[in-house]
Amino acid sequence: MDRHTWMYKIPRATADYIKGVEDFITYAMLYLEKKHKEEGKEQMILCPCRDCNNFKKYRSVDTVRDHLFRRGFKEGYEKWIWHGEGLDSTRTSGTKRGREEDSMEKNDEEDMENDRVIDPIMLDTLQSDIIVTLCEFEIFLCTLKAYVRNRYRPEGSIIEGYSIEETIEFCTEYLATVDPIGIPKSRHEGRLEGHGTLGSKMISPSAELCDRAHLFVLQHMTEVDPYLKEHIALIRQMHPLKSGKWVTNEHNRSFGRWFKERVMSQLSQRPDVVSNTLKWLAYGPDMPVRSYESYDVNGYTFYTQRQDAKSTMQNSGVSVEASSTEFGRGNDRASRDVKQSYYGDNCLC
Repeated sequence: MDRHTWMYKIPRATADYIKGVEDFITYAMLYLEKKHKEEGKEQMILCPCRDCNNFKKYRSVDTVRDHLFRRGFKEGYEKWIWHGEGLDSTRTSGTKRGREEDSMEKNDEEDMENDRVIDPIMLDTLQSDIIVTLCEFEIFLCTLKAYVRNRYRPEGSIIEGYSIEETIEFCTEYLATVDPIGIPKSRHEGRLEGHGTLGSKMISPSAELCDRAHLFVLQHMTEVDPYLKEHIALIRQMHPLKSGKWVTNEHNRSFGRWFKERVMSQLSQRPDVVSNTLKWLAYGPDMPVRSYESYDVNGYTFYTQRQDAKSTMQNSGVSVEASSTEFGRGNDRASRDVKQSYYGDNCLC
């Protein structure tokens, strides 16, 4: 597809037009890099859209790309002369005739520089450049006239309108790269897993404390839930006369050891039904563990009492609601689930 067709004859949403714009951007950036190496200063890219008409320059190439997608190329710009494409770029200089023409042009340029005269051969080219420049200038004047709101002060209206447009485009480019100011984000946002923050050290807890921590993890794992129900049912079957509180205490005391034996038995008989998660949970925790003075988990920050004593402010009004199981007194074997709220210092561990 030739350049004129994809620039002006097809819709701007087609793949050919998008590819053509990207080719133009690549070509223009190579030209700017070459000029930067030659002149040693920052180069800005001219925008060839219908509104800018190669009169406006931008630092961001994304702005030029956006203008071309929304407004299209200005009419008659099949040859990208303002973006590094020479008028003789289609000539093949590798042939004998091309080399002769290159040599003639080099001699002509040297004669023009020395004699300070215009080569008649270049008159047609210069005339074409002048016509293109004048036409683009006229189009740009039409754009400036559109800024006029007060016919008694046209110059002021043009300055005001042009300044407002330049300011808006500058602010748009600048604000696209900064973070908006608003409500501060919580440090817990997007993160549910625990994260230690202060006082990291390795400790060796007691066996009782390690078993309690292991039981807490097992009771909150979805894959372990069938084993929990199976163990409680087994205890009730073996001790039908015991109260619900006794069954719960016995379950908490023996579940970790029973769970390990149950998983290992299944692993030896049918390894395919035991996941890696269940296998590692059955092994239990390592004795050396890492301890923290401060820990973030589930959107809350917990401190040890020693660390909290250093704080100058207390969030005692903050509460956490947790579920628990209560049992009746005496011969009452009934149990019920209740909600308990933990406030401020009650949450410290």
